[in-house]
Amino acid sequence: MPDPDERVPTANRGVFLPKKMATKTFVIHSRENAVSSMRTRRIDAIAELVSRAGFSAKPDVVCEFEASALNTRDAVNKYVSYADSDPGMPDRAVVDAYAPLRTNMHLYQLSCAMNHVEALRRVAEMREDGVGVILEDDVEFDPSTCHERLADVVREVRGKEELCFLGLPAAGDEAGRRDFWEVFRMFPPSVESYVVTPKAARAILKHALPIRYAFHVHLGYTLQKCRDGPLAVTIACPGLFVDGSKAGSCLSSVLPNNPLVYSGDYAAVLQALQAASANGTVDVVSADRCEALIGASKVGGHPQMVHLLGRVYAELRGDNEKARELFQAAYAELSQMKTFINHETQVLRDLIRSHGPPVA
Repeated sequence: MPDPDERVPTANRGVFLPKKMATKTFVIHSRENAVSSMRTRRIDAIAELVSRAGFSAKPDVVCEFEASALNTRDAVNKYVSYADSDPGMPDRAVVDAYAPLRTNMHLYQLSCAMNHVEALRRVAEMREDGVGVILEDDVEFDPSTCHERLADVVREVRGKEELCFLGLPAAGDEAGRRDFWEVFRMFPPSVESYVVTPKAARAILKHALPIRYAFHVHLGYTLQKCRDGPLAVTIACPGLFVDGSKAGSCLSSVLPNNPLVYSGDYAAVLQALQAASANGTVDVVSADRCEALIGASKVGGHPQMVHLLGRVYAELRGDNEKARELFQAAYAELSQMKTFINHETQVLRDLIRSHGPPVA
């Protein structure tokens, strides 16, 4: 039995945690985001979550590297590398595999990456039995159970050299932690949530700079450099958090193309659209079905769903004019919300295409 002078129960359950847990939560945030007020409310929810998990300290908001404060030339010279070679990566095959993913980074992407690096630096300075919980400000979670599972993961990694992703999809229903490299060969699809120990943070920071990619890719690349060492990289199964920008609750400011891969509604519409479009003919019945699904969805007004509706009109109704109107509406919303738009942005590509002759 735990010594009652050293242990206290978490709220509303009989799980005991150290009274003075060396656990800190760091929230990656940008005050310049167009929906900063919504994300600030999410930070309040995170504070309640970590309190219920038994972590006494309030979350530290990490926003030192705001995009507007970064001088483009100085920031690139100091923090970024676009070199084809990397002396720090002994395996040339890894460098070549990642090379197609290297593009000119937007300041939003560099800002996000540097704030993650700053959070890792703070974890590295914690005492050895500490654990850092790093969350982005748009995470979604189940408030009824997440605090219990978060406390469990923190307890399991404490004292180890480990980074555990908290929001990645992993095959299988068995609860626990899976080896990251068994599921993802190169990089995680998102980095909205992870726990990391000081030993692990220090190992990662040895290779974290310069930044070569958007951070979810760059972190995977950096972890590749640590594979020959003792660093364990794992995935919490099932996941505790969901990237809100991929579920439809908010927009991403750092990814130029960000479909709602974690939204069941989006997946259902996309699947129906692709199945019907394969015939290459007008299909009003399927178009009506897709439009009904979008209309009934809680995220039906999201620019990515509006974009899908535009595709429905273009591909299944043959109405290029209405499709162009919808693509324009989706593009305008993305622009207004200060998201990162470039040649990879599918909404922009389809908008441009809609001004040409209809696709036969």
